[in-house]
Amino acid sequence: MAVYVNVEILAQPISTPSSSSLVLEILWMSIEFYNRMLFIAAVYNPPKPRYTQDDFIDAIVQDIEFVQAINCNAQIVVAGDVNGLNHDLFTSETGLVYLPSPPTHGPNTLDKFFASIPNAYHTRVIDSLVKTKHKLVYISDSAPAPNHPSTKTIKKITLYDHRELHLNNLRPMIYFNIPSFDHNDSVQQMYSSLTSTIYDSLNYCIPRKTVRMSSSDPPFMTPLIKSLLQRRCALRLSNRIDEAQLLDVKLTNLIQLGYSTECSNLDSAPVKKLWSAIKRPQNLVPIASAVSLLKHSRTTLAAPPSTLAIPTIFS
Repeated sequence: MAVYVNVEILAQPISTPSSSSLVLEILWMSIEFYNRMLFIAAVYNPPKPRYTQDDFIDAIVQDIEFVQAINCNAQIVVAGDVNGLNHDLFTSETGLVYLPSPPTHGPNTLDKFFASIPNAYHTRVIDSLVKTKHKLVYISDSAPAPNHPSTKTIKKITLYDHRELHLNNLRPMIYFNIPSFDHNDSVQQMYSSLTSTIYDSLNYCIPRKTVRMSSSDPPFMTPLIKSLLQRRCALRLSNRIDEAQLLDVKLTNLIQLGYSTECSNLDSAPVKKLWSAIKRPQNLVPIASAVSLLKHSRTTLAAPPSTLAIPTIFS
């Protein structure tokens, strides 16, 4: 068994209790991805294993407990060709939730994903380029992926108001509406009921608005910044200049903070990624941030003074 990881992603195998087994095919990896730590287990359960189904599930349960002892907030994904494994029994024992997908081997679904936070992922199945009954199954999450669309696209984003006032209303709403469960309920039923309660509470307590994001927006543009820009425009049109100027300061700080966060990981980034961040068109603030960072690292960068100046974003 092998796991292939992009060279720019920080990943390493970890030794778990099942690692000492000579018959179980379970390989655990810790992966740092978009500032999150994921623990992924690649598994293979053959059609005629030399162990019982209970042995396989018990090994996964012990591994999960081991991983959670390392990181109590670990996001866990177990994936692989499990053949005839009873996924209802697997989910009830491990606490993971099955991510449903179309058939992956002829009319059967043999390759499966199980996750500790299933709402963060969705599965996709595509045909293989070679002649085989197997199909490629993969999951993607909600983390932003770099893309460079050739045509302009519009995407609607829901922006939630996270101010303390609304969060204070949300906490008791969730607390007093948590559903009760009994031992006859499956993990999937309990998870669905709990998430439904949380979503209903969010919709009731947290104001939200829809923001239209375009692929042609500048790199600093986030849903929050675009929403505040629209608010600033409305204030100026209403001749409420003082309030608009207060938003100017907030917007400038948000944009500079975003660029500062983006560049904070460049010190350990590959050289190609570093220069890619510096040379991006439309970016003056990232250049300045990167230069400031590089002055304290092993790399030296020379640039004209005019290039390093951080412009006044709003006037």
